[in-house]
Amino acid sequence: MRNVPLLHANMSLLMILTFFLSYIHKASASTSAPTSSSSDLRQSLRKWKMDQNNLYQLRSTLLSEALASRNNIGLPPHTLKSVSTIDGSNPEPVDWQCAISTASNPKPCLYSFDAPIGTKVVAPVGTEQWISLNALNRLRRMDPSKVEPMWHGKYLIQKSWFGESSTSLLQHIGIKGFFVSNCLLDHEKIVLRGLLSLGICVGLLVLLPLLEYLVNGLLCSKLFWGYYQSWARVAHAALPLKLLLSQMIWKFASKKFEGLEGLVKDRVVDMECHLLEEAVPVTVGEGSIYDDSEDEEHIEDEETEYVEQPEREETSEEFDHDFDVDDLDDESTSDDY
Repeated sequence: MRNVPLLHANMSLLMILTFFLSYIHKASASTSAPTSSSSDLRQSLRKWKMDQNNLYQLRSTLLSEALASRNNIGLPPHTLKSVSTIDGSNPEPVDWQCAISTASNPKPCLYSFDAPIGTKVVAPVGTEQWISLNALNRLRRMDPSKVEPMWHGKYLIQKSWFGESSTSLLQHIGIKGFFVSNCLLDHEKIVLRGLLSLGICVGLLVLLPLLEYLVNGLLCSKLFWGYYQSWARVAHAALPLKLLLSQMIWKFASKKFEGLEGLVKDRVVDMECHLLEEAVPVTVGEGSIYDDSEDEEHIEDEETEYVEQPEREETSEEFDHDFDVDDLDDESTSDDY
């Protein structure tokens, strides 16, 4: 019984110690929890800002691409294509050389493996990477993004060969080629489409009396009014349905117009290819304007003239000497007389 107060004292001391330890543990947990939550909050905020920055750059890129595709007049904004190069390369302007693919000397073609016999091929100066002139011109008109990759992005082909530089192929095609290339194809969305629309309007005006006669005959025919129950629903339909039908008709007409424009553009590109095939001079090989055989003959003629010229001078000197001797003989004979 004497040990009971001591036991109670120890129990109370143990309870106080346990309570103190539990308090310390709760305090440490309460202080560490806000720290971890604040770090998570900072990380999530940093990630959100990074995502917003990426989305902003992506929207800016998409907007630049859309504006560049719609900007027909003036300088388009920068796009990914205009500020980037293939594999980090730095393409340079280059001059061209032209040859004819013949049966005795066929030329390869980067676009179609072998160039057709009798056609002209072009390549950068000092290389054997030939491509058919017709294929190159058609490729730059139909899909210009595939021109430079033919030479792995090493050369500025379009700027050097089809631009305003001194090495341009278009300087040989004359006034007719200028109208076909610069007016019809370089500004196809304005000039070519405008001329095509004007031609359609003129054709409709010419055929207007015939069309008026056919429409009047259709409106007054028994066949047309026999289907009154069918087209009356459309004629007396609500305005939204009429707008929808008008939109469908407009899309159908615009699609047909684009098809007609594609056919006309294809013919104009063929005309431009024909003009380039005729006008671009051959610089190497058979038929070249710098033919090696002619140069050798010209050099041989010059050497022959250079060798024969001293002989002619000696002959003339001998002739003068003989003439002087004869004169002296005549003078002496006259004196004696």
